[in-house]
Amino acid sequence: MIAAAAAALLLLGGARPTVADVLPAGQPLDAATVRAMLEAALPELAPGERWSITLLAPGFPISNRAASDASMVIDEVALPPGGGELRATLRVTLPSGESGRIPLRGRAEPALEVAVPRRAMPAGAVLDERDLERIALPRRRLPEAALTAEAALVGRIAARRLAAGRPVREDDLRRERLVSKGEPVRVVFRRGGLELILEASALEDGAAGDPVRVLNPKGGRELRGVVVGRREVRVGTPERPRS
Repeated sequence: MIAAAAAALLLLGGARPTVADVLPAGQPLDAATVRAMLEAALPELAPGERWSITLLAPGFPISNRAASDASMVIDEVALPPGGGELRATLRVTLPSGESGRIPLRGRAEPALEVAVPRRAMPAGAVLDERDLERIALPRRRLPEAALTAEAALVGRIAARRLAAGRPVREDDLRRERLVSKGEPVRVVFRRGGLELILEASALEDGAAGDPVRVLNPKGGRELRGVVVGRREVRVGTPERPRS
């Protein structure tokens, strides 16, 4: 069965209750299983945060020749306040009562849940929910101006190539262009219960929410409005004719 030398560790104050799991007979013990157990054993963090755990020793996966399922328990954890060097003990016990202790060593840091591209995205690609995944990233590795929420990425256009698994910054993206200079646009003017609609020509590009100038071909009158949809601009009060 799995066996390792024991190590003396300090107990972590404020740790959550002992976390148990089952290792099926003959199934190697992998790092992902141990990380999940450790994360569940560490103190809870603020909403939107989770522990980022790196295991340095022992090497995984660990072979398992046991013919019976074994119970696993994290029963000792040592971690400085705020994160850092992590030491713990994993106790593995067979139904016969035979038991082994595996010392664990690594690092644990508070991390933010960050939405990142699942794969490399070329410049010009429009980001969709299916293009994104969430990872835990330590705050110290989060670039300045990085966007963390999916809502801030979905529907945006890559201004340059985006790397897989890397945080995306505001200047890596641009909003989808809904109005292009020189193309016809639908202009909606609303005031009170009055609504007027006319066709005009865009004088500049714009994404949703951008202020843009449009030209009314009838009389050559310039209007200012806000982009509200594809080839659609909403105007509050038309500009008065210039004298």
